[in-house]
Amino acid sequence: MLFKKHKGENGYAASFGKRKVADLPGIEVCVAKTKYPQGGEKMLIKRAMGRSVPSGKLPADVGACVSNVSTVKAIADAIKTGMPLIERVTTVTGKYIPNPQNFIVRIGTPAAALVEACGGISGTDVLVKTLDVYVEELSKRTKVSSNAIYAQLGIVKAVSGTSSQSQEETPDVTMIAQRKTPFSSDAVLERTRQQLLSLIISNRGVYKQRKEKITPDGEQVYFSVSRDGLNWEKVNDGNPILTASLGEKGCRDIEIVRTHFGFVILTTDECIANRYDENYNVNWKIVNRTGSKCLRMWKTPDLINFSEEILAPIGTPNFGCMWAPEVYREEETGEYLIHWGSTVKEDDYSHMSIYCSVTKDFETFSEPKLFFTKDNEILDTHIRKIDGTYHMFYKNADHPPMNMHATSDNLYGPYKHDEDFEKYMASLGNAGSYEAPTTLVLPDGRWCLMIDFFGCEKPKMGYVPFVSSKPGDSNFAMAKESFSFPYGFKHGGIVEITDEEYDRLKNHYKN
Repeated sequence: MLFKKHKGENGYAASFGKRKVADLPGIEVCVAKTKYPQGGEKMLIKRAMGRSVPSGKLPADVGACVSNVSTVKAIADAIKTGMPLIERVTTVTGKYIPNPQNFIVRIGTPAAALVEACGGISGTDVLVKTLDVYVEELSKRTKVSSNAIYAQLGIVKAVSGTSSQSQEETPDVTMIAQRKTPFSSDAVLERTRQQLLSLIISNRGVYKQRKEKITPDGEQVYFSVSRDGLNWEKVNDGNPILTASLGEKGCRDIEIVRTHFGFVILTTDECIANRYDENYNVNWKIVNRTGSKCLRMWKTPDLINFSEEILAPIGTPNFGCMWAPEVYREEETGEYLIHWGSTVKEDDYSHMSIYCSVTKDFETFSEPKLFFTKDNEILDTHIRKIDGTYHMFYKNADHPPMNMHATSDNLYGPYKHDEDFEKYMASLGNAGSYEAPTTLVLPDGRWCLMIDFFGCEKPKMGYVPFVSSKPGDSNFAMAKESFSFPYGFKHGGIVEITDEEYDRLKNHYKN
């Protein structure tokens, strides 16, 4: 174990390390000076072992292996839990960063997003160095020259210096972005992020839902994937990925969330197909008071291998039903807020409101409590946090029946109603036939609201995308782009997955 020297040979780090390994045979703490490039692999081997790694050779050639703490931890997590490395500690600092910070970020997060989280860029003539990285990556992938890309952004690159000779001799001089007209660096960063996001971020979307049929196999878990968030294709040739065997043996209102150990899939434990009469009618008032008291749950490290199915004991005997679970992860606390719609015995199961429970491990759950309610019935809540604001979309079941939008600066509210959004939804016609709202960010940076439309006969029945200019802007309009979605796939949840996870899904469930 190697520690940098800090306040002498008996500095805190060195002393701590020596104490921890004092009783462990074969381990020695070696204290090194804080001196560049002391942290280099070959320098560490030289300092700790007195061995020199010849040019063109590897540490293994001299009997050495160098691993930092984060690498060792990542290996341990992968072996013990099956969780791959998906996040790293990242520092954002520099002369033009108003609020330098350290972040734990998902791999693939655009640097521009971190810069924005630190307050953007101070000054109007400074180009963030990450812009160069973005442009270089885009140039490689598209075979378009860097100069052409900068030209599209309205930027003329220049290097501080007086001549081409001085530029060549001074490769580390400050890069400056000069525009023909004054510009805001924040605006440039936003434009760049929107143009390059789809090519830089290694994320895909996976959709999983039930298939609307009047047979029990329709109410099971299905997958579909998309490269652009607008055109989706079936996985496993349109056959179920998971089939319920407990409770009512039906999976409705599918939710999926990425956790610190992989993914969790939650569903409503309900099979409406088994409640149909001979005329294919169902008495929803009966379902409201005799539905599931639990939520169905699977865990999976990779979307391929799944745990045993369980009925999570989250509900209480007073609930008439538990519908449409969704999960929001509060980054600050690491807790997962599970929220769903329920009727309760106290008002004779006549009024549906949103209840919630909190968990950190999906093993133990807090007692359910009321999360959100109104005078009219509400269900199908979806929460997303954008720039410190919590956006909640939900379905008014009556008076009037339509999808709603509300915002708050606190997860638990109070939430402020968005009247403009209500007016737009009311203008669509058949507004009450839209339900199950969920959101995603499209590759070009626009915000997409997906809503399930059940108000017409097939094949037009299913999800409809509404887009807004950017995340946090609720001025949605029905998307004009080409959109495709497997018919019959309904009321699901979206999660971003990596390129590796996407390829693994496609290879495992070959269509």
